Amino acid sequence: MIEALHTKLVSTLNESQIYPALSEDEIDSYPYVTFELPTEYQYDKDGAYRIVGNLTIRSVSDDFDVADSLRARIEASIAGGFSGHTYTARIADVRKDCTDGVWVIELDYILHQNNN
Repeated sequence: MIEALHTKLVSTLNESQIYPALSEDEIDSYPYVTFELPTEYQYDKDGAYRIVGNLTIRSVSDDFDVADSLRARIEASIAGGFSGHTYTARIADVRKDCTDGVWVIELDYILHQNNN
């Protein structure tokens, strides 16, 4: 089993015209999206049967309405792209914070990639 959660996430977001940056250092204007996706394998006696990803994805803008609209697009994209047997997603938390006029909306997901 080869981890493909990163690839699936990026292709799912890109299909919705959401293009996440690899880091905030790449960005010089708002709005933007970044994410972190550490993963781990789960095993049984036959080997790896699932990969679990703990996704934190951020919508960042200097306008709340833009950041929140982008958050809604992210949620819809992930719900549509991770709705089968192989890939699933469950939202765990949403946090909204404003610092110095910049809104950051963080979404935490539990992603699964199941062995077919």
